[in-house]
Amino acid sequence: SSRETGQKNQMEFFTIERDTAAAHNVAEALFASTKNGFSAMLTSDVEMLHIGATSTPGCITKGNLDIVVRVPAARFHDWKQVLSERFANNTGSASISTFTAFEDDSHKVHLVIQIVVIGSDLDFFHKFSEAMRSNPTQSPSTTC
Repeated sequence: SSRETGQKNQMEFFTIERDTAAAHNVAEALFASTKNGFSAMLTSDVEMLHIGATSTPGCITKGNLDIVVRVPAARFHDWKQVLSERFANNTGSASISTFTAFEDDSHKVHLVIQIVVIGSDLDFFHKFSEAMRSNPTQSPSTTC
């Protein structure tokens, strides 16, 4: 994505990946690597999930990787601190007391990691991917 002085342009263009299987595989590999890098922080009360279109095989996608980290309120600040040391703030996303997002363009695919407090108003991103995977007849030929 094109940036000037840290701000996203109002209009961004993206391309759709023609090979959705390859996009899914690349995203899954990066997800596994990213999750492994945080293994020490992934306690039983934290979920790190691959969400978005690349999480659903066959789904039409831009080819980026979206990850959500669902945390209890008491762990939100710790996760925010650790991620802010490793990734840039996602300036195109909200940052509030129960949700924030980071991004990384240094990989083959654009990586976005969102942290959300479990049970908060924005704790719904994982539900979309779960719905698409549970009904695969809807995902291969539709935009997700």
